[in-house]
Amino acid sequence: MGYDALPANELKQRVRWDVYLLMLRALAMFMMAAHGLAFILVPLMALLLSYFEIWPERVLGAVFGDPSRLYEYDPDDPASSRRRR
Repeated sequence: MGYDALPANELKQRVRWDVYLLMLRALAMFMMAAHGLAFILVPLMALLLSYFEIWPERVLGAVFGDPSRLYEYDPDDPASSRRRR
């Protein structure tokens, strides 16, 4: 099912999941490229990125909090930022 068929809350949720996972993947790949230990880090990153794909809700929960409520935070809405504090 594509993004265009999703209701608004589910669309926000799915887009944030995908963007946050993409950011975590980019961070992991940057760490791998920044060090000269590629022969050790490549297999470890393969395992880490596989974990990201298999259990995305666990990864998002560990880094960004409750993944089922990501759609509730809206940076443009002052009420949602007060609720997070």
